[in-house]
Amino acid sequence: MEAEPVRVLIVSTTMDRGGAETLVMNVFRCLDRTKVMFDFVVHCNYRSAYEEEIEQLGGKIYRLPDYKIYNEFSYRRAFRNFFKSHPEYRIVHSHVNNTGAIFLDEANKCGLQTIAHSHCTSNGSGPGAWIRDLIKRNTCKVAKYRFACSEEAGNWLYRGKAPFTVIRNGIDSRLFGFNPDYRSQLRKELNIPEDAVVIGHVGRFDPVKNHIFNLQVFSCFVKKHPDSFLVLAGDGPLQHEIEKKVFSTGLKDRVIFTGSRRDVNRLYSAFDVFVFPSLNEGLPLTVIEAQCSGLPCVVSAHLTDEFEVTDLIHRIPLSDNPGIWANTIEQVLETKRKDRSEDIIKGGFDISETAKELQDFYISLC
Repeated sequence: MEAEPVRVLIVSTTMDRGGAETLVMNVFRCLDRTKVMFDFVVHCNYRSAYEEEIEQLGGKIYRLPDYKIYNEFSYRRAFRNFFKSHPEYRIVHSHVNNTGAIFLDEANKCGLQTIAHSHCTSNGSGPGAWIRDLIKRNTCKVAKYRFACSEEAGNWLYRGKAPFTVIRNGIDSRLFGFNPDYRSQLRKELNIPEDAVVIGHVGRFDPVKNHIFNLQVFSCFVKKHPDSFLVLAGDGPLQHEIEKKVFSTGLKDRVIFTGSRRDVNRLYSAFDVFVFPSLNEGLPLTVIEAQCSGLPCVVSAHLTDEFEVTDLIHRIPLSDNPGIWANTIEQVLETKRKDRSEDIIKGGFDISETAKELQDFYISLC
């Protein structure tokens, strides 16, 4: 009789197309699912972007309540009851930076193997930031195993108090190489002329992605290149606000919102430059993808250098004015476009390596 696969319970806020979620799906697709299978706990009450594919791959999806500070006891109880009623799970892998300290504690009490995985370097700002920092402080003690997408992300979540392992944010390098056919197809689909300059960005509409600054940069650039376009791929809570800003600044004919796309790998081929003025990141998967496609990338200077596996990265401080960013974009447009997938593989960011590393680790725990 063939052995059942090891069932790993992945805990995430949602399974939308964010960086951490995309990494999990990249791994899930590459696993030998006769040996390891992923099931998911999400905290959202809507059907998120990857859920259909999860089910097609054989995974199960469970919904548990979101954490609201005032409901900590019921939050704990919901996870405790879940773990007790699902003895098929021996491994819990958290991709939730803050409340992971709570549900991993409950998993420990039920005798499970617990993994925390850091994907951020900040809890942002605002009134809730200090509360989130307070909640996450015990993660380094609670998790039996600690992973991070970068050294900075690990030092942030585990506070320099516990060792951790860096797991590379791998991509399928075969999919993201530059393809001139995709370039023509996507530009035709988006009504962009073949000879137009296209500045691209892929990311959730969230404050950390700094879309307002991106618009300011493009406003400077389009003055010298009036036939250029800015393409923003993704969705999120700030999308409507950014759309209003585009309309009020008279850029509505120059800025294209694509929404969340399944074929983002094709979209990179339509761009001429990738602009990423993020406020903070653990390790941005999209910048790895953009490099694979041979795109020059203009990024925030303070971000980790661990994703810099090609000579396509151009760093600028966010303190520099948008005009300096626009000038840099103009300078890097001369970069000769070519497939850089081999560089991604050599840099250790191919998903096959990441998936094998995790698969072997899960099996070793059982």
